[in-house]
Amino acid sequence: MKVFSGFPDGKLAVTPLPNLFFSELVPTIDDLGELKVTLHIFWLLAHSKTAYVRASDLRADRTLAQSLQATATTLEQALARAVARGTLLQTRHADDDVYLLNSARGRRAYEKIESETL
Repeated sequence: MKVFSGFPDGKLAVTPLPNLFFSELVPTIDDLGELKVTLHIFWLLAHSKTAYVRASDLRADRTLAQSLQATATTLEQALARAVARGTLLQTRHADDDVYLLNSARGRRAYEKIESETL
């Protein structure tokens, strides 16, 4: 096991998580891969100008791949679980699957993408 050296002094970038994540989702998530993917998407979206993450970007993400390899969970399985739970929304945009948080912003973006594809 690699030992974490700790958080350094000074101002650190943060990733906000809603309190409902801890009170409603964490108690029900029983798959470590799903939890890792969900947290990773929160992190990506917190530092993104878009409301979605493309599946192709997730597949190419070395940090996520390393994290999931430790759980023996495939990305597709973890994403499917998060979508089935309702944590993430999934649709197609520009010939790629995209994933959005089931938040007000994510739902608005989902509706916009869906209306453009009709």
